[in-house]
Amino acid sequence: MVLMKPAQLIVAGVTALLSAIFGVKKEDLSEQVTGEEILQMLDAANEKGGIKDDQAEMISNIFEFPDLEVCEVMTHRREISAVEKTSPVAEAVRVSVETGVSRIPVFNETIDDICGVLYVKDLLPLILDPANKNAPAADYMHKIKFVPETSKCGELFTYFNKNHKQIAVVLDEYGGTLGIVTMEDLLECIVGNIRDEYDENEAEDIEEITPNTFDIQGTADPEDVMEKLGCPFEEETDFSTMGGFVTDLLGYIPADGETPAVRYKNLTLCVIKAKDNRIEKIRAVKDKRRETPIDDE
Repeated sequence: MVLMKPAQLIVAGVTALLSAIFGVKKEDLSEQVTGEEILQMLDAANEKGGIKDDQAEMISNIFEFPDLEVCEVMTHRREISAVEKTSPVAEAVRVSVETGVSRIPVFNETIDDICGVLYVKDLLPLILDPANKNAPAADYMHKIKFVPETSKCGELFTYFNKNHKQIAVVLDEYGGTLGIVTMEDLLECIVGNIRDEYDENEAEDIEEITPNTFDIQGTADPEDVMEKLGCPFEEETDFSTMGGFVTDLLGYIPADGETPAVRYKNLTLCVIKAKDNRIEKIRAVKDKRRETPIDDE
């Protein structure tokens, strides 16, 4: 009996499916089918209607996944929900309830010095006992893995799976915290959005209010948003969130409750929710009459 690796099983299964769609006999196929050839067959099968769009996307993601860098799928440092190691475990549980995360990084003084991770499921029994709920987070944290931003998703997935781990800290070239990446993040690269066991209903990155009006989450990817709004960037941007992009356009950080607006090309971008020195929600209104940026007056 010959055992196949998961990747080989995927290739074999996809090849069999696509060969059936095209009416090619299995024995007529070369044993050495490359990923590029399968993706070409996949595109053709999708055009013929032999495979659904979401199925085609998932299979395509499988082949692209191993070479993705973790910095492309991580949660940026500004969006990390974390606690200091001296914080009581009750504080960590509160953070979990408010944010919906079930694994909370622990840091020493600053987010650039993450020293461990808390699993909320371990903490819930503790807060029922008044004697334990004020215990420091450091007493219950687990070790956490650190990876450079250029690490490959495929390699990290293998590590997570082999060592039964779920989270890692992504470091920049200077050793500072760039973000965090979880097993959930990696799986979402293939199968789409996954709900955490503590997730509530998640808001869409872009919600259409009218044909020309859209509400946008501050955490949304700027390149994706601008592409969907028909206003793509002319060159690559360094911003990882729409909140950061709009903050740069404004030239300052809006105060809580402030609702400033700024023009970009044919868009009016209005802050509709700002809290704790960050923009949480933006309303974009498209002006079809204007296609060029407005110069500062």
